[in-house]
Amino acid sequence: MEAQNEHFGRLLVTVTTALGALPLEGAQVLIYGTEGEAENQYVLYSLRTDATGQTPRVLLPTVAEGLSEVPGQLTPYTTYSVTVRKDGYYYAEENEVPIFEGVTSIQPMDLIPLAEYGSPDSATPEFPPRVQTTPKNGEL
Repeated sequence: MEAQNEHFGRLLVTVTTALGALPLEGAQVLIYGTEGEAENQYVLYSLRTDATGQTPRVLLPTVAEGLSEVPGQLTPYTTYSVTVRKDGYYYAEENEVPIFEGVTSIQPMDLIPLAEYGSPDSATPEFPPRVQTTPKNGEL
């Protein structure tokens, strides 16, 4: 990839739980690029977090920083998608993570522990239906 593109930025992903209070070691982090349509995603990196909940910094192709000085519809960054999974937690994903030339972007990801009624293939808990009860006197 480096031979095709002269402009690069870096990405560091930090994975935590408890609203950012606790780092998660051993979480799988996938970084996706897209080619053309959003459905054409491909995995660029498959990483694991260390004891601090961080991945290694990775080099990603992007556009020239000079685009930020040119008016128009071109964006001065390239976007990537990040998905994080760890056993016992709901997965998390972030789309359109911007990468700027010459900058290390830090993407925080917070995982929620898997609930009793959850599925690890879901990003949110799935609770059972609520039971509607009516008091004996009929009033709510």
